[in-house]
Amino acid sequence: MKKRYPIISVILTVAALLSCPSAVAVSQGNAAEASEASDVYESYRNTYQYIEPDIPTYAPPEDEISANRSTLPTSYDSRSKRYITSVRDQNPYGSCWTFSAMAAMEASLLRAGGTVDGVRARYYNLDLSELQLAYYFYNSRTDPLGLTAGDYTFNPTTMSFLDRGGNDMYTVFALSGWYGAVAESKVPYRYAQSALTNGIPQATAYNAAAHLRDAYFVKGNQTDVVKSMIMEYGAVAASYYSDNSLYLFDSDNKTTSYYHPTATSTNHAVALVGWDDDFPASSFTAAAPGNGAFLVKNSWGTLWGTQAGYFWISYYDGGLNSAFCTAYIAEDAAKHDYNYHYDGSAIYRWGQLPAFGGGSTMSAVYTASDADQLLEAVTVALYDTNVSYEVQVYTDLARPNTPTRGTAMLAQPVTGITSYTGVYTIDLPEPVLIEAGQTFSVVIRLTKPESETDRQVKVFIDGSATYSWIGFHNEAQVGHTLVARTSGTWIDTTAWFDSATELRIHALTSMASSALTANEEGFSATNTLLCTDGVVDADDLLSRISVPEGFTLTLTDSVGRNLSGAVPTGAKIKITNPAGCITMFLDTVIPGDCNSNGIPDSNDGAIIRNVCIGLETLTAGSAQERAADLNGNGIIDSNDYILLRRTVLGQ
Repeated sequence: MKKRYPIISVILTVAALLSCPSAVAVSQGNAAEASEASDVYESYRNTYQYIEPDIPTYAPPEDEISANRSTLPTSYDSRSKRYITSVRDQNPYGSCWTFSAMAAMEASLLRAGGTVDGVRARYYNLDLSELQLAYYFYNSRTDPLGLTAGDYTFNPTTMSFLDRGGNDMYTVFALSGWYGAVAESKVPYRYAQSALTNGIPQATAYNAAAHLRDAYFVKGNQTDVVKSMIMEYGAVAASYYSDNSLYLFDSDNKTTSYYHPTATSTNHAVALVGWDDDFPASSFTAAAPGNGAFLVKNSWGTLWGTQAGYFWISYYDGGLNSAFCTAYIAEDAAKHDYNYHYDGSAIYRWGQLPAFGGGSTMSAVYTASDADQLLEAVTVALYDTNVSYEVQVYTDLARPNTPTRGTAMLAQPVTGITSYTGVYTIDLPEPVLIEAGQTFSVVIRLTKPESETDRQVKVFIDGSATYSWIGFHNEAQVGHTLVARTSGTWIDTTAWFDSATELRIHALTSMASSALTANEEGFSATNTLLCTDGVVDADDLLSRISVPEGFTLTLTDSVGRNLSGAVPTGAKIKITNPAGCITMFLDTVIPGDCNSNGIPDSNDGAIIRNVCIGLETLTAGSAQERAADLNGNGIIDSNDYILLRRTVLGQ
């Protein structure tokens, strides 16, 4: 019997609630100021449930290591670049994990010069809701497509969702399913107490301003890698073990610092926004082994500490080095309309895929909703680092349980290589048209470096489990996600792993517009017939549409592949903007082809004649009516009949 590889799942949790002890501040300089900082601190309860950072160590290529050594400055502060929003205040709840995640998402949007709701994000007005994330993390809602029905993350204790805690690994998987992030103005934190009793509006579950695009995990002791992430993404979420007695408030130098030499776990989440290699080792309550500290954005308000809510944490801090740091890369929620996925719980779980031919292959099979869409990107969650991938999309599947038995929609698979453990969104070079109700598959081939003896790739997977402080449930179904045992043999993940397992593969789509609207400035279309040779071809159709400068028009078949010459039934017109992105697809209407058989002929003439004399009617706005209105004046009359006979039929 062939060996079946089991799930490998590692989740280590702390059974008791981890809370910060009461504050005993050590101060230099103004004792009254330090005492005030201590009093503010003492009012907080910080609940960061800890996961043993069981992730692979990212090993950068030698050229990347050399580049980092030569380009990383000795000090850096994202605030000076205006990548950091204002310090927030989590008081009085243990919701620090939501604040660190939102701080990192906000920073990534600002670092990339991104938009929110189509408007350029600015450091002084960008504010994503922590309350919405905390609430829907523990109060799951089925996604808008209905694909995660029965999936949820839950709180098995009597503690409130605001004090129950969380961590970055769980948070990433929740945000990857588009549970936020919404604007603070829609779910403000000041309503937290009310939300404990009354909840928050269900309409805010998926009404996001920004979506998580990518997320990368690295170990906290990889100092140079963490620095590179801060420079590239503005900030990273991190955690450490907070002990009141170890904060040093220096009001003379206006610094607050922290170093815990022996911590091996964490209880508080923050965001790292900069560093200073020369921060003195002596500037902590106990001397650190060397100079250097990260600049931390806290979530205890601006009155805490002597740096208006910021502090320095030593590179050598035990808690920081024992955990992992997370880069949250966000994008405007308007970029995509739909997120096809089956993994509706936030469980931290990974499993090995079967290997053949030096790699592993996995797939998710979906059925499109009741609207034509453009498949623009694919998301995958990988436990292993340095993984090469190939992505292909198939439609018209002959057998849904064999996801490669269909039409390959990409001329060549999309290829690339990952760096970190994490979630990756892979853009397709050209969107794939998925028609309403059409079944399609996303197939991903994964390979590890040949130098590794274990060629089986480890990926994050969804599933079910209940622990002392948190629980997860995945209502897995046969036929949703599959893995390949050989190049042509597939097995369902509910059989390869267990009955509750589905892969974390997402398909991101946008609506495919079927008509031009009046408010799209610079676009216009006419039904005026320009064909005079009796053959309606691509040029005839495209010449009927005008677009702004820099936009291009291409005739495609019903699934988005480029065409020229004769126009088949179901053809569409693709409009591409100057940046090379597809703006929309238009349904084609061959002038005079009233019966939609692809050929304007005497049968179509009879239809127009019957409409003119009242013997037949055509549905308003239908393709048939538009085809009959050859002169584009909005009225089907004898002029259209004459135009058809003269220009198309040659009579």
